[in-house]
Amino acid sequence: MPVNSTWIFRLRPQPTARVRWYCFPYAGGAAHSYAPWAGMVPKNVEIRAIQLPGRGPRLSEPLIDRLDPLLESIMEALDAEWRQMPFVLFGHSMGGIMVHELARRLRRHGGPRPLAVAISGRPAPSANIVREKRLSDVSDDELWEELRRYNGTPDVLLDNLDVKQFFLPIIRADFSIVDHYQYLPQPPLDIPLRIAIGIRDPATPPGSELGWTQETTADCVIRRYDGDHFFLKSQADTFVRQLDADLQPLIPA
Repeated sequence: MPVNSTWIFRLRPQPTARVRWYCFPYAGGAAHSYAPWAGMVPKNVEIRAIQLPGRGPRLSEPLIDRLDPLLESIMEALDAEWRQMPFVLFGHSMGGIMVHELARRLRRHGGPRPLAVAISGRPAPSANIVREKRLSDVSDDELWEELRRYNGTPDVLLDNLDVKQFFLPIIRADFSIVDHYQYLPQPPLDIPLRIAIGIRDPATPPGSELGWTQETTADCVIRRYDGDHFFLKSQADTFVRQLDADLQPLIPA
């Protein structure tokens, strides 16, 4: 159900919530990807998923394929929302880029300060991992096979031609955001970071997560899961409960 903005979907209202998790999607993802999480968190946490243009109920809106205009739109749309209650920014993969850069922008513009930034499936910016080729530039078939390699989409969907034709523009736009993202060094945040990776994730080779400790002067907790890029799906219950345990001490009394 929509709340306040087309950007936000509140998956399950929590009238006793004392903190909100704003969950940002991975490439090709949508707000409903986080629907199961609403039943995994305690009653003092409310999950609010971010719905990007060009998907779900925003299907008629043009896709955005660059980070800067996307983040500017989000900051403008959600400024008042973020001032209502303590909040955490969470993002997986592409979403990890988004929440880290949003936290930096909020600091730069004097905006609301998140309690923490939680990132999964994303190497530290300082790891400087560059793909051999930009996925947004490869052929449709190559791009579709890349999705299969990451093991986040059921084969029954990957083998469906209608699904392929529908999702390819979305996936290509999202990969364009990732491909054109340029990390610019800035002073570290003073916000706690919560980092998670899958130990069999090709996107986060061993050690690539360690540099996240350089991105904050606060504490940085790194957790590793026995899974691939989408360990947050295969181990959703374990992952969400551990993330909640890591975030609960940060909620103001």
